[in-house]
Amino acid sequence: MKSRLQVGLFPMVWALAKALDLVSREVSHHHTRVACLTDSIAVELGLPLADRRNLLLAALLHDAGALSLQGRLEALSFETDGITHSQAGYALLSLSPHLADVARLVLHHHTSYNLLKSIAPDLSQANIINLADRLDVMLPRRGGAVESVDDAVIKLAGNAGTMFHPDYVAALRRASMRGSLHECFSSPWALLNRLDPAMACETLDTQGLLDFSAVFSHIIDFRSRFTATHSRGVAACARKLGELSGFTEEEQLEIYLAGLLHDIGKLAISSEILEKPAGLSEDEFHRMKTHPERTAEVLGEIPGLERVNRWASQHHERVDGSGYPHGLKGPELEIGSRIMAVADIFTALSEDRPYRSGMTEEQTRSVLTELCETGALDPIVANLLFANYAALDAERRGAQLSALSEFKAFSEWLEQRTANGPINNFMEELHESVG
Repeated sequence: MKSRLQVGLFPMVWALAKALDLVSREVSHHHTRVACLTDSIAVELGLPLADRRNLLLAALLHDAGALSLQGRLEALSFETDGITHSQAGYALLSLSPHLADVARLVLHHHTSYNLLKSIAPDLSQANIINLADRLDVMLPRRGGAVESVDDAVIKLAGNAGTMFHPDYVAALRRASMRGSLHECFSSPWALLNRLDPAMACETLDTQGLLDFSAVFSHIIDFRSRFTATHSRGVAACARKLGELSGFTEEEQLEIYLAGLLHDIGKLAISSEILEKPAGLSEDEFHRMKTHPERTAEVLGEIPGLERVNRWASQHHERVDGSGYPHGLKGPELEIGSRIMAVADIFTALSEDRPYRSGMTEEQTRSVLTELCETGALDPIVANLLFANYAALDAERRGAQLSALSEFKAFSEWLEQRTANGPINNFMEELHESVG
């Protein structure tokens, strides 16, 4: 699929890192601070630009695998499950060929220096992320006992040669003496403004955009076994409806990305609500209704994805103004937003949920028809779906089955690793299991 979309790599990953922080207020800006600290150490070490790039990406995404361990994520407490969440992050990120090197760093971001130098000496730089992560966790806002950044650095230095690489600790101390660490706590997002020009100008091609978005659709959906394939189904359905509506190739790509990322704001919703096997209370439903706004906040930080953002964040708006979060109606809703609404409801009706089984074609048609008659959905879009129901359902089903196979491989691989402890050849085994 050809596209003229120009999306910067680091703005994209930076925004996705912000999405990870939505899971809990306790981890607000944790990923950006760790990235800033990691880069400060890398600069002191004089690492090549390619190494700095991979370290930054890995630091921004280092806890991606912790979302199924939300209780520990909220406290940033991983001493007993560091292997598990590191492996989970590795497994998720390895689904993208573009992130293979980054995934390997994430895999070892909690591995001690002593162990790392014996099992994976070529990945010693992962210990930089470990050092940066531990520094952020130790500070008062994390509930630790350390009074200041400089005190924390001194305390960490006591683990040089065991937990942390001596050279990395020395680089951290130099950065502390220069005062360059303090910006990471006062304004970690400023790191974007001081990126090396070569990194700042790096853009994602079409496949890169799809890869990053697909990985994050997994991270969103894997939080609940009942939504483990939802985003992929919505994306496939929306793209097909876009094609039938006369969308250009670029517009089809944009609406597919919108489908993959439309629920990224659900990272701010607790797993208890997402997996509740009954109707939501008024308060729970109110909290659930905030997720499109969170989606808009995250995607709004990515220049080049403005239309993707509108379509994704408006998937619960309705033509008659009865939707949320802004009650948009009529001409205020673009065709892409109307397609997203139909694709989201169609996919949700067709898949199993904690409180019901997926609906039959007859039941699905009945619900969508009623929503058109009441003015909630665009009848033109719905009729496109009805006229091409078999093709749309095949697109949805195929995409969801593909996502399901990846989810099962991920779960089985992680379960085996958790039971057997750390082993070698992680990447080869995961790729074999995914097929």
